[in-house]
Amino acid sequence: MRIPDSLFFTRARAQLEGSRSAFAEAQSRALTGKRVQKPSDDPLAAAQAQRASFRGKRAEGHERTVNVALAALHVADDALQHVSEALERARQLALQAATDTQNADNRAAVAEEISQIREQVRSLANTRAGGRYVFSGYSDGTEAFDPTGAYQGHPEAAQLRVAPGVSLAMGVPGDQIFAPPAGADAFATLEALETALRTNDVTGIRGAVDGIDASAKQVVDARAELGGSFESAETALSVVQRIQDQSVAEQSKLTDADAIGAFSDLARAQQALEAAVQIAANLPPAGLLERS
Repeated sequence: MRIPDSLFFTRARAQLEGSRSAFAEAQSRALTGKRVQKPSDDPLAAAQAQRASFRGKRAEGHERTVNVALAALHVADDALQHVSEALERARQLALQAATDTQNADNRAAVAEEISQIREQVRSLANTRAGGRYVFSGYSDGTEAFDPTGAYQGHPEAAQLRVAPGVSLAMGVPGDQIFAPPAGADAFATLEALETALRTNDVTGIRGAVDGIDASAKQVVDARAELGGSFESAETALSVVQRIQDQSVAEQSKLTDADAIGAFSDLARAQQALEAAVQIAANLPPAGLLERS
C-alpha cells in the first residue's frame, strides 16, 4: 500500500510544530527559572504553590498592620517622654519657687511658665498618629482631653489585629496616665500650682510637688506598659515575616526549575528543533511528489 505524499508533509509539519513548542517551553523555563508557569504544567504543585502564596500575602497584610501599630506606639512613647520632661521642669520650678529667696513677683513669673507647661502637657496628651488620637482608647477619632483637662476618650485601649487570633493594645488610654480616678490629675495639679504661684501661697506650691511626682510615676508606668506592647508587636512582626519567608521558599521549591536541568533541556530542545527544520527543508514540494 502506498503512503500518500501528503502524509509525509503532515507528519513533518507536526514534528516541526511540536519541536518549536517544546523549544519555546524549554526556553521559557531556562529564562524565567520556573518549572511550573501555568496550572497544567503540574496541577498539584501549582495548587500547593497558590496556597503558599495566599499565606504569604495574608502575612504581608499582617506585617503592614503590625508596622502601623509600632509607629503609633513609637509616637505615644515619644509623647510621654516629652511629658516626663515637662513634669520634671514643673517640679524644678516649684521647688525653686518654694524657697524663701523668692518673692511674689518671682512666683508670678514662674506661674506663666507653669501655664505654658500645662498647655504643653495637654497638647502632648492629644498627640495623633496616622490621624488617630493615641491616648483616646477606642474613641481614637476624638481628642483625648478638652481645654479644661477633662478626658473625652474611651477607658479601654484600642485593639489591633496583628495576626490570626492575636490582637495588640494600641497604647494606653489617657485617663490612666493623666487623670486616673484613683490617681493624680496632672492638669489639676499644674493648675493648682499655677494658682498657688499667682497668690504667693508657699504651702500650696510645696504641696503641688507631691502631685507632680505622682503624675510623673503614672507616666513611667504607662511607658512600661507601652514597652510590653512593643515587645508583643516585635514578636508578631518576626512571626509574620517568617511566614512570608517560608511562603517564598515553599513556592520556590514547588515551582522553580533546576538551573542545570533547565538549560540541558533547552539544549536538547534546540537540537530537536534544528533536526526537524532540516527534515522539513529537505522535503520536496508536495505538489511535485504528487505528480511524479
